[in-house]
Amino acid sequence: METVKISGTKCYVDIEYKEQIARFGGDLCLDEFAATASSMNWVRHIGSLLDVEQQEIMRAAYEYSKTNKKCRIRFYDDNGNELRFD
Repeated sequence: METVKISGTKCYVDIEYKEQIARFGGDLCLDEFAATASSMNWVRHIGSLLDVEQQEIMRAAYEYSKTNKKCRIRFYDDNGNELRFD
């Protein structure tokens, strides 16, 4: 699996994956960051934009956060339903 790097503030999280960076808005909670999937913007993107890339970067961050207790991210749709990538 490619390396995932996560950084951000209490209002957004940047996810670097495969030399690209996506920014998700959301809220920092007590033990996780709650990100809204539809708020994603590309900070750095190489090549043409594909819808599949958003799912791929969210899946990579989700898998990374399952094993890294210091950096847990959960993704939600606009209705507040959690998106699962299992």
